[in-house]
Amino acid sequence: LHVSDIHNNPVAYKFAKQVANSFPVDFIMDTGDLTDWGTALEVEIAARIGELNLPYLFVSGNHDSPEVLQKLATIANAVLITGQEQTIRGLRIAGTGDLVADSYLATPASLNELEAYANELNAKWSKVENRPDIFMVHNHRVAEALKPGLFSVVVYGHTHLWGVQEHGSTVYSNAGTTGAAGLRGFQSREPLPYSLSLLYFNRDEEGSLRLEAVDGVHVTGLGTSFSLHRTFIRGRNSENDVEIEG
Repeated sequence: LHVSDIHNNPVAYKFAKQVANSFPVDFIMDTGDLTDWGTALEVEIAARIGELNLPYLFVSGNHDSPEVLQKLATIANAVLITGQEQTIRGLRIAGTGDLVADSYLATPASLNELEAYANELNAKWSKVENRPDIFMVHNHRVAEALKPGLFSVVVYGHTHLWGVQEHGSTVYSNAGTTGAAGLRGFQSREPLPYSLSLLYFNRDEEGSLRLEAVDGVHVTGLGTSFSLHRTFIRGRNSENDVEIEG
């Protein structure tokens, strides 16, 4: 289960828990912006992560802060993935935090800084022979600049727009905003939906885990409209994409 950009919205945790209880979810990946300003008051809401009762892998976004990371370190099921690798059900996951998450400034890094960071990651991981299956990062500019073939799957957020792209042998998956952009969602002419992604993996003939499909789950308004969009990964399933609404 991939969530992102909760932006201090407590409804996001209820949404994630309902989906986790309704589908066969093994772990949760959060690609950042858990809060808006990274304050102590906001961080208290993050305690709800413990109620999800699943491993919760996290990389920071530009709206997070050192205080957010300190709080997450005290939550039993939360794993700060930056600088380490986790293996769950045979899937190897790594990732990196946002460039500005070591400060209390929510302003994203500059385009030049993001480009340089992506180049640094490409250079670093190109030298690694046995790379992780999934790489987690917050900013879309960094995620989409990671070379195709470097990782099987790259998950990210920041734009608040759900989407799945395939380039070469890599799937780039954006969970949108699981917290409907928080307070800034009310400032939009058209309110953003709550969104998250479900990633389905199966073993191929060689026994390796491969991504088969990605479900985008969207809820609009006060839970009045629900939709599920399934994207089958090219070359791994012959079915067409499907949509379900309710």
